[in-house]
Amino acid sequence: MLSLIAQTGWDAFLASIKYPPGSMFAILALSLTTTIISTILTRLLTNPKQLKEKQAVIKAHKDRRKEIEELKEERPKKYKKELGKWERMDKPIQTMEQKMGLQRMKPMCFTFIPYILIFPLIGGFFDGPVAIPPMNPYDIPLIGQMMWGILRHPETGVIIIPASWGMIGYMAWYVLCSFTANMIIGRLAGTQQSGGGLGQMFDQAKYDSYKT
Repeated sequence: MLSLIAQTGWDAFLASIKYPPGSMFAILALSLTTTIISTILTRLLTNPKQLKEKQAVIKAHKDRRKEIEELKEERPKKYKKELGKWERMDKPIQTMEQKMGLQRMKPMCFTFIPYILIFPLIGGFFDGPVAIPPMNPYDIPLIGQMMWGILRHPETGVIIIPASWGMIGYMAWYVLCSFTANMIIGRLAGTQQSGGGLGQMFDQAKYDSYKT
């Protein structure tokens, strides 16, 4: 009797989180849990303070290259002199950056395998739209208009939900929640570097263009 009650309660719980709004909070909780685990592993397996100090050295090195480039036209002799000094430091800095990248990948060794094993099962459970984000995905050019979902209703069967309804699927909602959780929890725990994102990508591209 108790087992039947427990099973009924479990089934009711699963039904409550399978579709919105329950699915929104369930996936949010999942993303918070995985972010907290990843953050704890990062704190245990790396030295965030040391990484931050090295990141400052790397940034100063790249910023110095920008300053040197400004001398190219007006003071060519000084430009060549300063560029020579900078190039002698460039290889050690690149080695430092590579080692930092390896350090940051350590936590992924412990989290990536469980993710790829568990996520397909969870994705199979959330087999339709799970959330209504603040911004309608249909408003995103090209990509948003191709988004759609399948909502399996116990009475009406399968319903096609277009992106114009403003609903998104499990993976898109998880990525949004995880991205936000990583920024907030990472900053609080000291494992999230300031800056980054597209700005850092553009800076790196500009830095690489100087060397070609």
